[in-house]
Amino acid sequence: MNDLYLEWNNQANGYKGKAKAPDGRKIKVSFLPDDLEDSPREWDNLGTMVCFHSRYILGDEQPGGRPDEWLRDLACSLDPTAEDRIWYWEDGPGYDRADSAGRVDAIIEKVLDREVPVILPLYLYDHSGITMSVAPFSCGWDSGQVGWIYVSRADLLKEYSAKRITKAIRERAEKVLRQEVATYDDYLTGNVWGYDLKVGGEDRDGCWGYFGNPGDYLLSEVNSILKQYGVQAHL
Repeated sequence: MNDLYLEWNNQANGYKGKAKAPDGRKIKVSFLPDDLEDSPREWDNLGTMVCFHSRYILGDEQPGGRPDEWLRDLACSLDPTAEDRIWYWEDGPGYDRADSAGRVDAIIEKVLDREVPVILPLYLYDHSGITMSVAPFSCGWDSGQVGWIYVSRADLLKEYSAKRITKAIRERAEKVLRQEVATYDDYLTGNVWGYDLKVGGEDRDGCWGYFGNPGDYLLSEVNSILKQYGVQAHL
């Protein structure tokens, strides 16, 4: 097996390498950025990504109000009885109770705990480009929470054809949502790639739309093709 080493090429803004196959044919491989226009949020995702930002249109939904107002609206949309119970403490007989505001918060929290089994915070770092994560960034000056990604109880039961939400389902869904955020971050940061393969000076293969660092799985995909030519690529 002959080795082909891919090295960074400034002119191409990607990785390029060449080698000879055991039969003498020249093998050239390029890993190049994919200027993807379609957001992965247009795919059939499990989670719903809700973002609040004054300058960027992010995620699936961009509510116009405050985040706490959105959480309240979400609770009321998922539990038809929540609105009447909130009214009781805000405008009804219980409005003058000292703990009325706390009662309202408790209603909203209880509904969301029951009807939204998995919800993760979204943080944005904005400095010479934007990047998103489910964990806070170390720089508090240029970053902060920008929203949430969540999946409702009803959607989760439907997705996994289940009658109840088990710990295993919850953990599986959280893993899926974390991956959705990672994929969306790759889109935001331009970390999307494709490859081009030439054999004997002729175009032989190519594919685009690989999210994530080229060494994660694009390299293994290309090596599965190069194997037939007796060549193995390395980054």
